[in-house]
Amino acid sequence: MLPCLTLAAAAHRAHAEYVLALGALADSSRKRERARWLDLMEAEHANVQATSSWLADHGRLADAIEFNVQILYYFHARGHRREARALFEDWLRHPTLVPRSRTHAVALAMAAGYGITAGDFARSYIKIDEAIEIFRELDDHLGLILAMANLSVGPPAGSRDAIDASIDRLTEGIELSRKHASDRYLGLMLGNLSLLYESRGDIEHAHRLVDEVERLGRATGDVWLVAGACQDRCSDALRTGDLELATRMAEGTLRIHRELGDQRHASQVQHILGTCARVAGDLAAAAAHLNPALQTARATGDRQTEFYSLIEFANLAIAGSDVGTASDWMAQVFENLRFSESPGEAALGLDVLARIALRSGQSGQAARFLDAADGILDRLDTLRIWKHDVDAYRKTIDAVRGVLGIGEFERLTGEGRALTVDEAVAESRAFVQVAASTAPGPGGPEPPPGHPLSIREVEVLTLMADGLSNAEIADRLFVSPRTVTTHVTGILGKLDLTSRTAAVAFAIRQGIV
Repeated sequence: MLPCLTLAAAAHRAHAEYVLALGALADSSRKRERARWLDLMEAEHANVQATSSWLADHGRLADAIEFNVQILYYFHARGHRREARALFEDWLRHPTLVPRSRTHAVALAMAAGYGITAGDFARSYIKIDEAIEIFRELDDHLGLILAMANLSVGPPAGSRDAIDASIDRLTEGIELSRKHASDRYLGLMLGNLSLLYESRGDIEHAHRLVDEVERLGRATGDVWLVAGACQDRCSDALRTGDLELATRMAEGTLRIHRELGDQRHASQVQHILGTCARVAGDLAAAAAHLNPALQTARATGDRQTEFYSLIEFANLAIAGSDVGTASDWMAQVFENLRFSESPGEAALGLDVLARIALRSGQSGQAARFLDAADGILDRLDTLRIWKHDVDAYRKTIDAVRGVLGIGEFERLTGEGRALTVDEAVAESRAFVQVAASTAPGPGGPEPPPGHPLSIREVEVLTLMADGLSNAEIADRLFVSPRTVTTHVTGILGKLDLTSRTAAVAFAIRQGIV
């Protein structure tokens, strides 16, 4: 009979091999199979953690790292990126890690990729550079593809020189991916390269790259790549102000991401839908989309979608003439999110604060915020690219100039342009802290819907009107059926109704659906 210690070791080894086999299914999964794989990985999450730790602690650090590279789509789609980043950061300090080895370079690239999505750009780019240097030393082309793909997970932020440097890196990674038939990484890099060209104003080149992503996805049967191309197209339609096209494409893309079980990208599309609805003036629909987008972004650690959702909630409150609530949302933006490494986002926040200051009767402060944003964008050598942002900026600057007069306007804007990013953010934080506590309530018409339901209850009611069961609503919102039942009960109670049919009829009468 084997000793208990040997039996335990054998059991751990068998368990690890089972979990490793689950991870291997990632590459072969397509559409419904991928959704089932994500559900299975979620159910086995504790075992995934245990296996990673066991491998690293038993002389198999390379296997642990390669396994976690293989399942990175799971970490991104289901919101475990903070955990994954901590894991790779720990492994970079592991006593068995061989410096300048392939395992070292892979850990650097992965830690950097997760760091970029968290907004930690500077330290992450240093890691990417080191990983690329090691892979070049080893003549490891597949490793270079991995490093450059992780470079592509972040938004196009920074100066024109930084964007050009990223374009060069991604172009090299794309050529390597073509040569070595790495389709998933190729599609990822093509998609982000299109965003970089768009931010540089080369829209035609960006469109060609998105077309290639879609062709690649269809040729390989990779629905995730097809959905990514559709998401880029609906973003482009929103950029140009074609709200009808953007909404239609976003609704189709959202269905695909939900079929795939990809919560993170579904929340990104919901943010687009919320923005479309807000710009079109449908504040209730905007809130119904933005609320789950923000919740999911926070749950999945998607810093970019969290930032843009908070911005949209502030814009939503401004549209409803609720300056106090708008200030509350912007307080979260400037308190919780860093801007030193994403100055373009700081400029967008300053534009929103200028509108809040104008609505609060502080035209001088609005002028400073507007020109601080202009100064940041000038130093980045970039422009505002979203039509709704450009329209709002022009409207605000005309109003501020009209109130102040040309002379005072030019004096204050000159002061604002001289502010550094850190100085502008510090001034913004001080402003929203005061504005949130002193601003009056809504001064104009109340935003719809004018009933006692919460944002989440409106969303549930809308899905009820679409004919979805409680179980289907739970799947759609990524919550439990019990939670949906609680919402339905709350809806009926607040509306003093006794049936789902009556609730749907109410929703139709009130224009909620």
